[in-house]
Order: sequence, then structure tokens, then C-alpha cells
Amino acid sequence: MTSKEIESRSGVAKANIRYYEAEGLLQPAREKNGYRDYSEDDLAVLEKIKLLRRLGVSIEELKELAAGTAALDSVLERRLHEVRQEQDTLERVERVCGALRDSGETFATLNAETYLRELDEGDAAPALPEKDALPVANCPWRRFFARTFDELLWSLLLVVVFGLFGVNPANVPNIADTILMVLLALALEPALIAWTGTTPGKALLGMRLGNPAGGKLTMSEAYSRHFMMLWEGMGFYIPIWSWIQMYRSLKRGQNEEPQPWDAEVAYTAKPLDWKYLTALAAVGVAAFFAAEAVNSFAQLPPNRGELTVAEFAENYNRQNKYLNLNSRKYLDENGAWQTVPENPNSTVIYIDDLLGWDDWSGSRDLTYTVEDGQVRAIIMEGARDNCFDWVELPVLQAVELIPAYVWAQEDAPFWSFSRKRLVERLEDQDWSENFEIRESGVVIRWEIELDGFFYNDDLNMALPTEESGENHLAFRFTIESADGVE
Repeated sequence: MTSKEIESRSGVAKANIRYYEAEGLLQPAREKNGYRDYSEDDLAVLEKIKLLRRLGVSIEELKELAAGTAALDSVLERRLHEVRQEQDTLERVERVCGALRDSGETFATLNAETYLRELDEGDAAPALPEKDALPVANCPWRRFFARTFDELLWSLLLVVVFGLFGVNPANVPNIADTILMVLLALALEPALIAWTGTTPGKALLGMRLGNPAGGKLTMSEAYSRHFMMLWEGMGFYIPIWSWIQMYRSLKRGQNEEPQPWDAEVAYTAKPLDWKYLTALAAVGVAAFFAAEAVNSFAQLPPNRGELTVAEFAENYNRQNKYLNLNSRKYLDENGAWQTVPENPNSTVIYIDDLLGWDDWSGSRDLTYTVEDGQVRAIIMEGARDNCFDWVELPVLQAVELIPAYVWAQEDAPFWSFSRKRLVERLEDQDWSENFEIRESGVVIRWEIELDGFFYNDDLNMALPTEESGENHLAFRFTIESADGVE
């Protein structure tokens, strides 16, 4: 039977039926189109639920009855005990109400102490109505994951902003990144709560905030709550202190105490089910891929396709800056290396200068094969004979040239993690041996001759092995369009 039919036959509203399904008490079959198909057994179960709920049996007890972990007579005996206590309470309320009415007291002259004492006698004293308290979502881990998700979302949004402005997020100092994320959350979170009553993380986990009257918080109230949360809950991200404050927040939640920033807030949470968790995961994955798409696009060189020497040089300089590769050199418009002017207010000491290594500067010079104004090959080569010094091979420079040319090809992968695999593959190569790699329509070739030298992979250094100095070292590194290359 359909939802409308079981609703009509049982006399139970659709909202109640959905609630019992969410609690796992009712599990109808599903048709191929996804619609519920209730059986006669489902109707019988629903009528049992209806009866026992109207008798005052709790949802948790119903779950135990359905699972066979509780007996019906024991549950009903406990309920009968509660009913007797409720009857005693109602009789006492009736007696006190009558006495108070007959006393002729007004609200202004009422002395409540005498009547309260009479109400509190015995074991069945009437309590204040639960509705007299603001709703508090006492689910610390759920709230923690909602906040963590929101912070992750703000971080991904920062990645998008950085990417759009050509800034590599990896180059942003951690403290600056934290400050920017806090400021972004400060701008967005209170506004979202004031406008919608929730945030993305809270909404996806079924939680909302409002004022005691049932409406939304004002912008001022939302910002006051946020600042108090930053101090009482996050410790303003101050090292150690923030962990202390987060621990205190967790303990308050476990003790079902309201958080200080929620003292004047109605915080509600719907029953948690798999749909919320699925939605949270789906939105998180979608946000990650959106941020990664912007980041991948930002990592692409500015010039794509066929390149002139000047365009290749522009690509290298931009990638060099974005990926934070080589800060000492840049390429001019003719593709020749130039040294970045030193900052007169600072002193930089390089290890090769300090140890007197032969950096073999001439070996880093580039030559270009150009056809019809377009670069077809980039070559870096050099040779040394009869050398006593340790010689630094330009392996890092060779790897740094790759993004400027290979990533510019139309066949280059879009996603950054796919492109990075090529760089990682190059870094893992044995540079003391010849090798060739083909990628995105480009041939990358390394040729080396080592005679009387030992290659140290950790330092990218060639070390003479003969004290006589009779040795030979030569290399050739080529990045070449695969067109016409066999």
C-alpha cells in the first residue's frame, strides 16, 4: 500500500510515520521507482507503535521491544508505576490549585513559599515544564563535526580565492592562512546564521539556531555569539589555550550543559540518520573537487599550446614564482638566465658558495631549436674534463624547466595531481644513467657520461674518484616536441 493508504488506514499522520521510519521502528519495502510499499505487516507494526505510544511507552523502549531485548509486561509495569506517580502528582496539583483559588490571593500578594512546600512533599513533586527551557543541542561530537566541516569549507574557499588571484596556497605562511580563515569565518558565519539560521555544516547535520521566540538571530546577536564562541570555545586559536577551551566545551556538551555562547539561543537538532551523513560527505567531496579544480587551473602556465621563446620564458618565471622553485635565477625574454638582484637589506648565504663547490654555471645555459617562431626543443648541456672539484649537476634546474613547457601542451592533464606525477617520476629517476620519458606530446631525454666520477644522488653532485684528476663528465638534457621524434 502507498503512504497515503497506510496513513488513512492507521490514522497516523505522515510526519509521525516518517519519524518512526527514521528511528528504525518501521522498515517498508521500496519499489523500483524508490516509492515506499507498505505491507499488512507494516500496518500491524504501526498500530502497535500507535497503541504503545499513546499509552506512554518511550521510543527507546519500543526499540527494545522490537529487538526482543525487553519484555512487554516489564515495560508496562514500569509505565503503570509512572502513571500512579502522575496520578499522585495530579491529585496534589488539584489540591494546591483549589486551596490557592479559595485563598483569594492575587499575583501581587501571593506568597508562593507555602504552596511550593506543599507541592514538594512526597516523591511525586511536579517539575517545571520542559518547554520552559531553551532547546539545547547536546550532541558534542555532532557539533564538533559541523564546525570542522565549516572550517574545512572556509579553507577550501580560501584556496579558490588564492587560485583566482594567482597565489599558491602552499606559499602562504601558516599564521597568515589561519588569520585569513578566521576573518573569512567572521565575515560569513554570523551572516549565514542571521539570514538562514544555520551554517553549511550545521544544516547538513540537521541543526539550526534561533532566538527564544522562534525567530532568527539578529546580525548583532549572531556576531556576539560568534565572538564568544571564538573565546570560550576556540580560545582565539592561541596555542595550548585553544585546546584547553575546546576540552572544556566538550565536557560541557557531555554533561548536557549549554555552551556559554548559546545561553540566549535556541539550538535544535533533528534526529541524525544516514541521509545527513551522506549529504555531508557528498558536499564535502564536491567542495574539495571544486577547490582542486581552481587550484589545478591556477597552476597551469599562462601561455598554452605553441610557444615562442619569450612565452616559454614567461611560463618559467611564473611557474618558478608560483611553485616557489628557484629564487636566484629567472629567464629574460630571450630565454637567457639572469640573476635576481640581491636585497641590499639582507644577506643570503648559499651552501655551494660557502663550501666552494663548482656550480658549473655555464652548464645551465639553454639553447633553443625554433621553427617558424615556435620552440621545438630546449637543450641544456655541458662537459668537464680533468676536474678535481665536486661538480654540481643541474638536475633541479632540469626538473624546474618541465612545468613551463610540458604543462603548456594541449595534451597536458588538467588536474594538478596528474601533472605532479611527472615531476615525482623525474625526481625518482637515476640521474647517473641515461633515460627517456614521453609525456603529453613531449620527449624528455637525459644523457650522461661519467668517467672517473661518482654521482651522489642526494646532493646531485659528481665527485671525482681519481686523485690524478683524469676524468670526464658530460651531460645533455633535452625537452623536445614529440612531432617527428621516433
